[in-house]
Amino acid sequence: MGLAPPSVDGAKELKIKICLVGTPGVGKTSLTRRFVYDTFSEKYLYTVSANMSKKVLDLTPPGTDERWSVVLIVWDIMGERTFLDLVKEAYSGARPASSRSRT
Repeated sequence: MGLAPPSVDGAKELKIKICLVGTPGVGKTSLTRRFVYDTFSEKYLYTVSANMSKKVLDLTPPGTDERWSVVLIVWDIMGERTFLDLVKEAYSGARPASSRSRT
């Protein structure tokens, strides 16, 4: 996560990396597609390796004239344990926001 200098149009920019990880079939890809592209499909899409998607939110906090461009990079990471061991680079600088486990 990091702040960047104001863009050409004067908006401040905030970049955030979101890593979605979990066991296969729990809905990581569906959640990503719904949030980033506003689409949903009941067809199961198996993620091979990792998919990255970008969503930009242009925000103005209430009571201010400040403009922010929030850039979200969403990593949808394959849930197989052997693959997760190979993509540790994706987690560089990331902090967990939530952790859920199916048991």
